[in-house]
Amino acid sequence: GETRPLGRLTLTAGGVSESVTITAEVTPVQTATSALTKNITGDTLVSVQVKGRDIFGMMKILPGVVDTTNSRDFAQWNSGRGLSINGGNSLNKNTTIDGVPVGEEGGDGTTHITPNIDAIGEVNVITSGYTAENGRQSSGLISIVTKSGTNRFRGSGWYSMRRDEWNKNDFFRIKNGDPKPFFEVNITGYSFGGPVIIPGVLDSRTNTKKTYFFISQ
Repeated sequence: GETRPLGRLTLTAGGVSESVTITAEVTPVQTATSALTKNITGDTLVSVQVKGRDIFGMMKILPGVVDTTNSRDFAQWNSGRGLSINGGNSLNKNTTIDGVPVGEEGGDGTTHITPNIDAIGEVNVITSGYTAENGRQSSGLISIVTKSGTNRFRGSGWYSMRRDEWNKNDFFRIKNGDPKPFFEVNITGYSFGGPVIIPGVLDSRTNTKKTYFFISQ
């Protein structure tokens, strides 16, 4: 029941400020081409953990792409075989790297090259509405663009390691008395790129004529 006076309260006017924000958004309708394209950027590939660091295993996050491969524990030379686009047969897709077709010509759907995921700048999957340069197959087109060197030296390195002694036999194999299958992975990768510098001849960091390099394995 105690009452205490607070005296006179004085309120001061706050500062008046005004801000204008302009946001430019990309139109959802592609007017330059009729192709239906899905895109994965290099930044996404670097920031998202991909099992086995297999670029083709990342494709299944795109609408219309189904991955029928049993395992993506590590990238293989034929990792691109099990992808089906728009319900089509996995044999009826075309895969290009920097515009060059890398699919097996015999029709088994194999992609003979699986790039190091650190070397990929962008992946486009075209599922319909092919333009003249993107024809060739009836199911879909996977277009991979690799990175190029920049004005600064940049590189990356990784090591994918799985030890057999870290793996436990599964419940049903233990119940049936079957031994644990051997499974071990040791795969390394690296990438490195930058400006070409030849003392007294060329310095791509400052010259108007520039040459860059990029290597990956």
